[in-house]
Amino acid sequence: MLRTTTLTAAALLGLTLLAPTGATAAAETCQGVAATHVGSVNVYELEGTEGPDVIVTNGAQDVRALGGNDLICVTDTAAKVDAGAGDDVVDAGSALATGTGAVLGPGADRYIGSSARDTVLAGKGYLDFGDLQDDSEVDVIDTGPHGPEGDLVVSGQAGVPNSDRVVMGSGQLQWAGLATPAAYVDGGVATQLELTDRRSETVAIDAVAGTAVVDAVHSLTFRNISRFRLVASGRAPRRLTYVGGPYLDELDIVTADFPHDAQHFVALGGGNDELRLESYGVVPAGVTYDAGAGRHDTIDLTITDERKVAVDLGRGRLTVQTFSQTSAAAIRGFEDADVRAKDAELVGTSGRNILRAHACRLRIRGGAGSDQLTWLRRGSGEELLCLQRAAHLFGGGGQDFLKGSTVADRLYGGPGPDTADGRGGRDTCQAERRIRCEVRR
Repeated sequence: MLRTTTLTAAALLGLTLLAPTGATAAAETCQGVAATHVGSVNVYELEGTEGPDVIVTNGAQDVRALGGNDLICVTDTAAKVDAGAGDDVVDAGSALATGTGAVLGPGADRYIGSSARDTVLAGKGYLDFGDLQDDSEVDVIDTGPHGPEGDLVVSGQAGVPNSDRVVMGSGQLQWAGLATPAAYVDGGVATQLELTDRRSETVAIDAVAGTAVVDAVHSLTFRNISRFRLVASGRAPRRLTYVGGPYLDELDIVTADFPHDAQHFVALGGGNDELRLESYGVVPAGVTYDAGAGRHDTIDLTITDERKVAVDLGRGRLTVQTFSQTSAAAIRGFEDADVRAKDAELVGTSGRNILRAHACRLRIRGGAGSDQLTWLRRGSGEELLCLQRAAHLFGGGGQDFLKGSTVADRLYGGPGPDTADGRGGRDTCQAERRIRCEVRR
């Protein structure tokens, strides 16, 4: 089940807020302003005052600015900064900065990032950072250019208006709260926008128009984003629409359950797209996931309660069966599928498919194309506790590759020059090329 997690800011940033060190200012400046507090590599902790301070880290790794309108420059190595209350500026744009973790705190703050990894908390988010104060003022955040590691920004808090303006190079933006007309997001090169929903009835995301609208009222404007994650910690919205762009789209949906009358329509558009769904309930008939015109679109499902999950790409159907009910949703245009479920059945199309699953009981059937059929190991995501394991893979026509589980499997390639890899256990294989197969059919 989904759980609401209570975290501390220190847990996320590794932030240790300790007593003042008594460090004094040297001939240093921050954005041209003479410093009042300067750290050094020999001064691990650095603390300001309750008034306005000008702080230069200069090697100090833990900074606590306290109250006042502070100006803080991270000038050397990695640093963890608690800006405290007040309208603060945290400048981590020095070429020597190797990564900064910052808690901006209450007030209208500004953050300037680096090309290294930046982690910025500009609100409690949806995970309830219990040790943080509310941060409802407008924060302006620029995490800097796209670097080797993506940045993480947490903006706003649930149920509170959020007017933050965030520009990122790459990484993940966790957006909480109710977007106002002043709010703005630029995802840069490769940023995932994560939206949290607890009580909303309708969510509409348009990757082409650059809008995410909640309950037809709260609209977040964004640009340069094609990767989205919608987290519904209670139940999914009753109405969900998604309009994808002409290139790659990625949409993650995480929910405990669907309303029985849910009406969801996801149109991913062109490009090789991926839809990921993690759910702990049936997927009702009012749900439609349309992959669009891409050649290698993937549907990724994690539905791991005591139930059977059947994915038929040829017929365009997702069926979820429990002890008491069965539901069938529409899935269109997907060529590939990854599934995690106790009991899983995957059926391909007449074209080329990549069909993979982590399951206790697994049946995969390819089609006329050259398919890859694979039982996934534990590292694929969620580990299942199985009393028994069994995988039956049938390639069909074409040149197929079949890879079994760690126990006894049956792998049948069908017509065409096929390869079967039994892996562990005593496997029965029918294929032109056999690897780790004990019984030939």
